Parts: sequence; structure tokens; C-alpha cells
Amino acid sequence: SISDDIILSLKNSPQDFYPTWPNNPLIGGASGRTQWVEFDLWGQFFGHGFFPCSQVDDIQQRLDYCKQRGAKGVSFRIDFECTTDTDIFNGFNMVNLFAGGMLASDIKRSHDDIYRAWMDYGLSDPMKNTSAETPPVPVRPADRKRVQDFMKATWSAMEKTMYVRGLCFASYSCMFPDSINSTQAGSPGIDTWIPGAFEKVKPTDENIRLIMEEKNAAEREILGLREMLKINELQIPASMKASLNTMLDLYHHYATGFRYCAAAYFNAKKAIQTKQATDVAAARRAADDVVNYREE
Repeated sequence: SISDDIILSLKNSPQDFYPTWPNNPLIGGASGRTQWVEFDLWGQFFGHGFFPCSQVDDIQQRLDYCKQRGAKGVSFRIDFECTTDTDIFNGFNMVNLFAGGMLASDIKRSHDDIYRAWMDYGLSDPMKNTSAETPPVPVRPADRKRVQDFMKATWSAMEKTMYVRGLCFASYSCMFPDSINSTQAGSPGIDTWIPGAFEKVKPTDENIRLIMEEKNAAEREILGLREMLKINELQIPASMKASLNTMLDLYHHYATGFRYCAAAYFNAKKAIQTKQATDVAAARRAADDVVNYREE
């Protein structure tokens, strides 16, 4: 019933900006009106802009989908309304903005071109707020392959950290769940968009085993990111090396926290369901682990 002069805008996925979710099926259904699609490139659901996470692959396939469905424009979110003095310009996720801009103009642009343009622009210090950020530091040729390989590996680590079997486990945008009711992962409605997904997160022994394997793998991959980047060998200022070391230390603690939260959540769900003494005891132990982690 609205005017044909009004441009319609939709998110790129059917709910929020979860990279694990499918493309929004309503894209293209604008009844002939001009349609734009909104993307989040900063990281509301993949590290909150602080932990690096390349979305180059995801951006390319989604932009291609939008183009095939007749979308005429795209808008990119580069910050989050609930935070201040931080945006895509003070972290490594700037690569996603290069990807969005370059692929929007040429969907077949090579990933090497995108990473090269970003590294020419330079790295920003993730430990500095936007207002305190110094000029980005271009990546020297000798370091480029390591930096590019590092960024390409970041999504795999992030997915295993804050998602469970492809479903968002974090609450309130990358934060630890504060109760067993504050995560999207346990919502039966998830099957609307990802058929059979709810079955993957029911508190069965096999599902819990697979979820905990995933969380352990996240910690290993984050340690691998450090080995891949070889921070101390990078030709960047000492202050940025220190910041990157701190950031990756915090990232490992972050993944550890999600491992404890996942154990507490799924063991509690199982105990509530079965009411068996052994399951209750396991849930209590998992809760104690969360308390100890909080104190640490």
C-alpha cells in the first residue's frame, strides 16, 4: 500500500545478521519497487568489531544473491548503535568494508585483490578506540601472505566460538548468555529458516559431545591464529604488536568462556529434562566451572 517512490530495504538474512543463516528469501519480493539490502560488516554477531573476522566469502555470495534477485543497492553497517567510540575503522574487520565496496561494483572481483587493497590501506590497532586511533599501518610485502592467511582463517574460529552447530549461542550481540533462556540456539522457531537445526541443539549425549568438541576446536584454532600470524616478526610498530598479543590473549579467554557457558547451558537443559541425579550433578559441576571462570 506504500508509494512506489519509497525504496524498500531488507536485511541480508531473515533475522539479525547471523553469517550462518541463509539469505533472506524476501529479497527480490518488492513488487517492482526499488530494493536495497543491508549488511553488517563490523561484527555485531561475529566478534563485536574487536576480534578479527573476515566475511569476504559470505559477502560475495550474498551480494551475488541480491544482484540475481534484482536488488539495486546495498548499505553497510560499520558500527553498532549500542556502543560508542568504536567502528569498523579501529580493527581488522575493515577488510569487510573493502570487500563490500569492491564486490558491490564488481561481484567477480578476486579475493586477492580485496585483501591487497585492505593491506595497502593498512592495519588499525584493535586496542584503541576510534577517537584515539593512529593512522593505519600498511602491511609490508614480506608479511602479506601471513596476514591474509590469518584473516581467511578467522571466521572458522569465530563460528566455533560463539555459535553452536551453526546456531548463534551468544546473547545481546557476542556476549556470554546470562541465563539458560537468553540464547537463540534453543529456539524451536529456528527450524523455519534452517530445517532440522533445532534437533542439532537438543540436550542429548551425542549433541553435547559434538558441541563440546566444537568449543575445544575453537580454542585450538585461536591458538593457531597466533602461530599463523607470527606477531613478533611483523614489520609494524612495537605498540601494535603488543596490542595484537593482548587481543589474541583475550580472544582465547573469550573462547574458553563460551566453552564453559555451553557446558553449563546444555548440561542444565539435560538435567531439567531427565531429572536424573547423574545429570543434575553434571550440571552443578558445569555451573561451578562458570563461577570459577568468572572469578579468574
